[in-house]
Amino acid sequence: MRYARSAAAAALLLAVAAQPARAVVLIANSSSGCGGCDTVHLVDNVLNDNEVNGWLASSPGIDVLFTTTSGPIGITGGQGQAWVGGTDGSTENLTFSLVGGHTFDAAEFNLNTTNGTPSPWYVTITGVDQNNTAYSQNFAFDTHGDMGNQFFDLSILAGSGEHISSISFVITDSTFDTALNPSPIIAAGQWRVGGLDGGPIPEPTAWGLMILGFGGAGAVLRRRRGLAAA
Repeated sequence: MRYARSAAAAALLLAVAAQPARAVVLIANSSSGCGGCDTVHLVDNVLNDNEVNGWLASSPGIDVLFTTTSGPIGITGGQGQAWVGGTDGSTENLTFSLVGGHTFDAAEFNLNTTNGTPSPWYVTITGVDQNNTAYSQNFAFDTHGDMGNQFFDLSILAGSGEHISSISFVITDSTFDTALNPSPIIAAGQWRVGGLDGGPIPEPTAWGLMILGFGGAGAVLRRRRGLAAA
């Protein structure tokens, strides 16, 4: 009976561990200052391709990667608060992530619109957690006074225990269904991230196996103590 209960408990634990956590990535059109966040420094290792590299100012061992599907991207401005954008002056989409499976809990960036007379623009911003669950938010900037540069913050719902693995945005038409090309966005800059987890996150099933392993080791120790006492 004891073994049957143990097997049932183990099966339940694995079933629960295999379920993705209900992470919530919060996305806002604001500039919170991202207190304690690391500034992203940039370097373009290969010119005129679809990638820009970089690193975190206070964590030089962690590299960052920007990618796009809309054409070559490059760096504008200097290091530190530099900008990443299309080499043709139009940035339709961009994805940001930390290299090596590292994750983060907060981020901030700024989208820079074209110079001259502002025009309406629309963007879908997506944050993906370590379970590959995507959370998206649409934003419309089509009224007088809000068509210029805009800051965005991403964070994890407190207590969820989840982390962000990547951030992306795509500039669209007013329906949020069709990507806009050319885009009124020149580049994205002032990237900062915080709440680094220090490394890759184990998969939920791996956590379940680890917990089972700890439980098994504890059972062996208890059995040995009982035999010694006898």
